[in-house]
Amino acid sequence: MGFPIFQSLERGKDIPQPIEIDIGKCLRFCRSVYCLTQKDVADQIGVPLQTLRQYEQGKGHIPCYMLWTLSNFLRVPVARFFEFEQAAQHDHNNFFWCEDEVLSGEDDEEEDDEEKDEIEK
Repeated sequence: MGFPIFQSLERGKDIPQPIEIDIGKCLRFCRSVYCLTQKDVADQIGVPLQTLRQYEQGKGHIPCYMLWTLSNFLRVPVARFFEFEQAAQHDHNNFFWCEDEVLSGEDDEEEDDEEKDEIEK
């Protein structure tokens, strides 16, 4: 029988796969959060506007390097593209990377303690 994706390609039908549709939804969501147009993103990542449109519609196969580029530009972990439905529904606060994620929890606590000491003085 084989895998469905290979069967659809063999028949000459480039049918969008569910994962490609989910990645496209995630891309569209992230772009809208930053109030970016499709042209803005396409220009920044170096692809034609039509290519980005295909990605968002789940019609284009996104190469790995392009997922990496999109991930860095949109400040979204690559894994979020694959778990978008779950992450968007359950964890809005931690969907994007934050500058604070670079710091360890200990550094955050030390900064908080220093701020409290300054307030008390």
